[in-house]
Amino acid sequence: MKLVLAIVQDEDVRRLMDGLTEGGFSFTRIASTGGFLRSGNTTLIIGVEDEKLEDVISIIEQKCKTRVSYCAGRRCEKTYGWFD
Repeated sequence: MKLVLAIVQDEDVRRLMDGLTEGGFSFTRIASTGGFLRSGNTTLIIGVEDEKLEDVISIIEQKCKTRVSYCAGRRCEKTYGWFD
């Protein structure tokens, strides 16, 4: 059994939750805000059997996007995506 903590931008969370539900996965949703650029995020807590872990990761990769954000007046570029 694995515990997956997926911190997802608000723009992607609905698609991801729908994909996980369609895949038969249960999750707990926790809304959060803060961090870099004070953007809205949602943390999904997903308990998954070892043999289904790759399925969950695949759904996350399909439903969530990488973005680049810029701040006006100063350099504060931030790329959002996968972190190993």
